[in-house]
Amino acid sequence: MIRTKRIWMIWMLLAILVMTACGTPKVAENVNHEESVAARGEVVAVVNGENLYMRSFEQIMDRMVLMYQQQGINMEGEDGAALLQQIQDQSLQQMIQMEVMMQEAERMGIQIGDEMVDQEFDEIRRQFSSEEEFDQVLAEHRYTETELRETLKQEMMIDALLVSITPEVDVSQEELLDFYHQYERQHREQLTMMEDDENSLTEEDMALRELPSFEEMEEELRLFLVQEKVQEQQMVLISELVENSDVEIRI
Repeated sequence: MIRTKRIWMIWMLLAILVMTACGTPKVAENVNHEESVAARGEVVAVVNGENLYMRSFEQIMDRMVLMYQQQGINMEGEDGAALLQQIQDQSLQQMIQMEVMMQEAERMGIQIGDEMVDQEFDEIRRQFSSEEEFDQVLAEHRYTETELRETLKQEMMIDALLVSITPEVDVSQEELLDFYHQYERQHREQLTMMEDDENSLTEEDMALRELPSFEEMEEELRLFLVQEKVQEQQMVLISELVENSDVEIRI
């Protein structure tokens, strides 16, 4: 079974942080119940009897909005309001999906030790040129190291869950050939568009852009199609988990 590669995980994690009951730092025991409730905010949804809170929802919203703004997307006006509503809906649905998957992972007895989390955390940190750069990226996206570690643990549990419940998939030779021919047609169309441009391609340019043979691309195509099938199956499985859960939305 193909497992998710996490070399680039920092960028995905910095886009959206889901803080469920397992991922959210526990309130200190000496903090009274009223203070705990105030810190978490009102309940935005209930999933199989477990509450999801406004504070976590707003954290996800804030980070998603920040991601769009950093891409230069204007959040003003009617279009901005429509996008904000879309982000709100996506954030809530993601919270629910993640909570359902975490509950299923716990039901199946899936556990991730601190040592495994430390290894993943160190692998991500090594992708940066310095500790200062790593800390700066976390700060810019309103993260702490603790939150990142908690999110990593959650992601690893869900990854292990999806690996365990996703059936093995295979790709036939016919599927590979069909996909290659589709890619081949797209490649020819792109070359035609480039040739029609004012700056026509030289023979050297054409040689550099020559499409590799099917035999040369076969394993790469197989990997791509297997991953695609796995992702499709996992989306179906996640949808089924949500559908079979008792979900009450309160906002």
